[in-house]
Amino acid sequence: GTGTELWRSDGTFAGTRLLKDINFGAAGSYPTEMYNHNGIVYFAAGDDVTGRELWKTDGTLAGTVLVKDIYTGTVGSEPRQFVSFNGSLYFVARNAANGRELWKTDGTEAGTVLVKDINTGAGNALRATNGGELGNYFTVVGNALFFTATASAAQGEELWKTDGTDAGTVLVKDINTGASLSSNPRYLTAVGNQLFFVANDLQSSTLINDELWISDGTAAGTTMLKEINPGNHPSNPNNLISFKGLLYFSAYEPATGYELWKSDGTASGTALVKDIEPGMQSGMQPYNANELIKAEQNNIATADGYLYFAASTAATGKELWKSDGTAAGTGITTDVFSGTQSADPERLTNANGYIY
Repeated sequence: GTGTELWRSDGTFAGTRLLKDINFGAAGSYPTEMYNHNGIVYFAAGDDVTGRELWKTDGTLAGTVLVKDIYTGTVGSEPRQFVSFNGSLYFVARNAANGRELWKTDGTEAGTVLVKDINTGAGNALRATNGGELGNYFTVVGNALFFTATASAAQGEELWKTDGTDAGTVLVKDINTGASLSSNPRYLTAVGNQLFFVANDLQSSTLINDELWISDGTAAGTTMLKEINPGNHPSNPNNLISFKGLLYFSAYEPATGYELWKSDGTASGTALVKDIEPGMQSGMQPYNANELIKAEQNNIATADGYLYFAASTAATGKELWKSDGTAAGTGITTDVFSGTQSADPERLTNANGYIY
């Protein structure tokens, strides 16, 4: 028998089959991080010879192959956080000499290379995060790939960008200055040519905790957009998504609780959409650090001109809501679990115009 391996399906029983037994036998290669890049699916898988490395498949047995043994031997480079940019696939991987850094591939062994050793030597510049953890550490805006990285223990984790070259891989801004201090940029989200993200600046005079920031790719143009919950009290923006040319997100402030907000990239244009559960109670929930964070970050999606998300009230419990971006156009779709009980919708995704 086989362990956990790569399968394929056309949606029928007859068309569902094992594609390749990568780690031959019962052990399993445990394929993860599957990502479609230019019609080829890239993924991480492990065997007893190379460890967990970068693989690709065109959907055939012969076309399911190891791309490169980045961390030579059986240890494994643990590739993850795949994103397409300028015709190449970028990802996080590690090896003995460089630690965990930014890599790119054109799909060939020779074309799978380190972009830059940001944290020089064996130190790790990038997180070992995957799709199920606090995330969105990579996003493309215009001609740059933005990401979070740690150049050294003295600088901490800050906002970086790359054009795909060593020289063009640079720090955007050291937001939370000081030795070993990090602004922890996350939920990087592109809206047009603007980059929105969440960060903190606990060394500033106002002790800015987790708030919404914006960047144009320059240090001067990287600023906090609005301190929704002033002082050393985070508004914890979450569920960031581009919709109708604006950023929509959930955030907390004491008067309304955790609710739906939107922003046009200006402080004055960053405002509450609707207080779903009126008063200090929250209609939307912040992330739960004890759960898979992406489950909460993915509690929002778009389809058919509406924003769909999970929200709760005392009367209906947690159900599926939708919004056209206005307070009047924001309401429950249907009370699936009628009464005060909750249907608990989560991991919302758009497939062919339908929300699942």
